[in-house]
Amino acid sequence: MLTLATLNMEGARHFTTVANFIADHTPDVLCLQEMPGAFTPLLMAMHYEVTFVPMTQNHPTAPGDTLGIALATKRPH
Repeated sequence: MLTLATLNMEGARHFTTVANFIADHTPDVLCLQEMPGAFTPLLMAMHYEVTFVPMTQNHPTAPGDTLGIALATKRPH
């Protein structure tokens, strides 16, 4: 069985909530919208392979960071 989660992070607003959700459920595939680029190292520390596509910079929900979309998987993609 393969588990999939798709979440809209709304920048840094839900950083901790999303991190806890991922740690608790360990989905095989994550699709994240409005993800701060700063979230990438945390996903990598959780053993995800991450592809991040930046979309906007200095958004009010992530000052000084870049928001984008990300695909994170437990297996190479």
